[in-house]
Amino acid sequence: MKKWVLEKLCDAVEKEMSAMGFNPKTIQMYHYLGIVLIKRYYASIGKRYYSEETTGTFVRIIQNEADAGKIYDTKRRIIRKTAAILAEYAKDGKIVWRALASQNVRQLSEPYSEHYENYIHRLVENGYQATTVRGQKPIVKHFLHYLEDYGIFDTFKISRENILAYLPVIAEKYARPGDILSILRLFLAFMYEENLLCADFVPLLKVNTAKRRKYYFGFTKQESNEILSAADRETPCGKRDYAII
Repeated sequence: MKKWVLEKLCDAVEKEMSAMGFNPKTIQMYHYLGIVLIKRYYASIGKRYYSEETTGTFVRIIQNEADAGKIYDTKRRIIRKTAAILAEYAKDGKIVWRALASQNVRQLSEPYSEHYENYIHRLVENGYQATTVRGQKPIVKHFLHYLEDYGIFDTFKISRENILAYLPVIAEKYARPGDILSILRLFLAFMYEENLLCADFVPLLKVNTAKRRKYYFGFTKQESNEILSAADRETPCGKRDYAII
């Protein structure tokens, strides 16, 4: 592999991205949130030449900061992607834009992984918008991970009790449980159509979710009077407090 000065490698990568037709704003984002920060790290340790190992060390530092909540995840992802682009160009002299494997993300086991992928493929085939499909993915995955956690890896062993036991989980985890139930009904309908379930569980999820209150109870009249009377209106401070209350 060619020995690159980091500065020249970064310039070459940005020129390649431009030649590939990347939006100038995208290139600018990777420049300021990726390349500049990597350069800054190299300068801080006195290194001039590019090293995949050195860049990897910086990526791990950023990952630790993200895990600790010190930086936004967007910044972590851009730095990680920038590091991958630099490594690829340093090795092959070109960039092949591809998604990186997720870090620290739990993967579905078989056969759930296959069923999940088939379901997503079905949504795309049926013309669902990309944003809709993307929104369904984490919800379906969470449900399947729930089944895994209970040791259920055979879809025919999923029972009515398993589905009903998941309802409180939905209520606690999601702000809009009705939307979640709708997505899971669609997924379970797909599973049943594919003969992957012992029964049709969709009716179990046709329940009315608790509606959000549009008003909240406040103080009683007596409590309000007691609060107001606590301010001594004979003094300037008391008059001020009374006005604020």
